[in-house]
Amino acid sequence: MSCLFQNKGVWYLVYVINGKRVWKSTKIKVANDPIGKIAKQVQRDFDSAEAKSVAGIIDKRISLPDAFRAWLNSKVTVGETWAKQSKVSAKAWEKFLDDRNVKWIDEIDASHIQEWIVTRKKDGMSLKTIKTDLGVIKGMIKHINRSRKVSPINTADWPSISRTPTATPERIGAYTAQEVNELLEHLQKWKRRQHWYFPVLVLAYTGCRFGEMLKLRVSDFLDKGLIRVESHKTATGTHDQIRHVEIHPRIKEEFVPTLKYRRSSEPIFPEIGKHNDLDRVILRACTKLNIQYRRVHGLRHFFITELIRNGAPLPVVQRLAGHNDIRTTMRYCDLLDGDHGGWVGRIG
Repeated sequence: MSCLFQNKGVWYLVYVINGKRVWKSTKIKVANDPIGKIAKQVQRDFDSAEAKSVAGIIDKRISLPDAFRAWLNSKVTVGETWAKQSKVSAKAWEKFLDDRNVKWIDEIDASHIQEWIVTRKKDGMSLKTIKTDLGVIKGMIKHINRSRKVSPINTADWPSISRTPTATPERIGAYTAQEVNELLEHLQKWKRRQHWYFPVLVLAYTGCRFGEMLKLRVSDFLDKGLIRVESHKTATGTHDQIRHVEIHPRIKEEFVPTLKYRRSSEPIFPEIGKHNDLDRVILRACTKLNIQYRRVHGLRHFFITELIRNGAPLPVVQRLAGHNDIRTTMRYCDLLDGDHGGWVGRIG
């Protein structure tokens, strides 16, 4: 049940949701309704709808601002950049739909989504940006549907953008073996950044993605000389969610002994910073050493390129890298001109 209150010359409904007091304006001025006769009718309609919603007879109607606000508040573990971009996208959706007299989330249909896509394309927005915007409104609907008991909103017939191809694919390239050794040596001597030495060592000699490295536990360094790597990025099921990578002698010699007295369930790098932190460290190191900067991902390129350069079969490299498609493995391969010589003479 709700209560009526006056605030700044306007009648407000006050009610409780999940233990929190919520104030909602009726937009009825006290000067126009001094005894609250109209406001009380609005209150009765509101309480009736709330009761039917609780009983499962009808779903409560939710306005667009309330729906987006509830969805954004539920994302408590996301990064600041994502949250900021999502708020901007949510405001754009609210204005776009309000201009078309859409006030409630159950009034959104496929035609509005299609019009949004066409409008954004005319504005010169990239497909990737449009796809992100669609993810915002679909994420909001998915969140609201969890509380709808009678008629969940169906988004199956909504238009979508399945792929966002890049016109000129970026070539990160691979660090050379000498450059990796120089980076590691520099980090070992850099007192304020020595804690990045082992993460860079693991990334370079396991081919892990940064996110995969964060998931590594002490127990993942198996006694059989293998590292258990878990990835959800390219996995299509439980059969290819886990891959095993041979422990490089350098990791076995320098890093594995440091795990001896640690708990098996403990992350190998429990207090590591963010991906961007390591990117900045490598950028500064590359500038200092006069090495071409290839980002953190260049270490993964190094691992794959060196495997191929040293004669590892492509299917083996594909498995160690955790790729679903061997064409992806080939895109990571950054061979030098000198690597092409001496092979033709081996025929016959």
